[in-house]
Amino acid sequence: MRPDDQDPLWQHCIRVHEALSDETPSFARLISPFQSRVVCVIDRSADIEQAARATVRARFSFKGRSPYAPDIVLVNEFRQKQFCNAVVQEVTKHFAEQIDSNNNGSIPKRERKEGSRLLKEVRDEDAATVLVSGASGSVIHLKERASPLLRRKIGEPMLFVHAISSLDDAIDFANSGSEPLLAAYLFAAPAAAKYLSQFINAYVTCTD
Repeated sequence: MRPDDQDPLWQHCIRVHEALSDETPSFARLISPFQSRVVCVIDRSADIEQAARATVRARFSFKGRSPYAPDIVLVNEFRQKQFCNAVVQEVTKHFAEQIDSNNNGSIPKRERKEGSRLLKEVRDEDAATVLVSGASGSVIHLKERASPLLRRKIGEPMLFVHAISSLDDAIDFANSGSEPLLAAYLFAAPAAAKYLSQFINAYVTCTD
């Protein structure tokens, strides 16, 4: 129930708008359109192992349903192979932990069906490579910038990775949508992270 605007308590609340709003964000008014995309950028100056660990946790926790999980990971082409190897190792460990934490590690039938439908789309994509796939999720390398999968909001345990050539390339891709990003996660040296955060249009920017 929405409090009355005249209620004095309302003046002390932080309001979170989960849809695009004409209201101006302020210290007590946050804009968090949960259908907007989240982009993660891995620069060549990043700590690859740390970036892989954080990215896997963010994407696969809560069964991939968190609106703040990265929908696409943009990794510098010179560190792409190293990052993909690190992600596969982290995913394997994360899936094993999930099995240990559940009684039998099973995934509900409806979720398996939804996941298999998206995975079928991936397998039908000529420029997509499945790096690892199992009942708990998948990691996909997308080679072509034109792939529609790069523009989707993902609500399943599936991580998409795509190569970038530079910081400016990452900025151009991140800002290519019609709306600001819900969040941008930046793994880079301080100077590179500052540059990215200045020009990527996102409601929230986090750096590591």
